[in-house]
Amino acid sequence: MKIKQGGWNMGSLNYWALLRIFILGCFFFGQASAAGIQSLNNVDFNVLSGGRVQLVFELSEKAVKPKVFQMSNPARIVLDFPETKSALAQKKNIINQAGINSFFAVEAGGRLRVVVNLREKLTYTVKLQGKKHVLFLNRLKQKKRFLLHQMT
Repeated sequence: MKIKQGGWNMGSLNYWALLRIFILGCFFFGQASAAGIQSLNNVDFNVLSGGRVQLVFELSEKAVKPKVFQMSNPARIVLDFPETKSALAQKKNIINQAGINSFFAVEAGGRLRVVVNLREKLTYTVKLQGKKHVLFLNRLKQKKRFLLHQMT
C-alpha cells in the first residue's frame, strides 16, 4: 500500500533518494579512482661532469620507483610508470646530446612507458627525490688493454 503525500507517493520518493545516493556515490568513487592517476608533467635534461647525464622526470604526485629495464639492440632504457598519464606537450622529444638521441612517452595498459633511445649502451641508476624520478646515465668504462711485446 502506497501513501500519497503532497502529490508524491512514498515509492517515488524512495526511488529518487536512492538515485541521488547512487549518483553521488559514483561521483565520489570516480574522484577517488581519478586521484590515484598521476601525470608526468615535465622532463629535464642535464649533462654532468665525468660524462654523466641525468634525465629528471617530474610527476604530479610522489610515487613508487618505476619498473626499469634496458634493451641492447637498439640501445634503449625503458621506464614503466604505473597508473600515470603524460601531460607533456608532445610524445617524442629529441635530445641529440651526450649519447641520447631522444625519448618518447606513450600511455598503454594503465601505465606510462618512457623509452630513452641511446646511441650506445650506457649504465644507469634511478633515484627518487619526492615527486621527481632521476635517471642517471653513465658511459661504460672501457677496459684498458695492454699489449705485451716480446723482447728479442
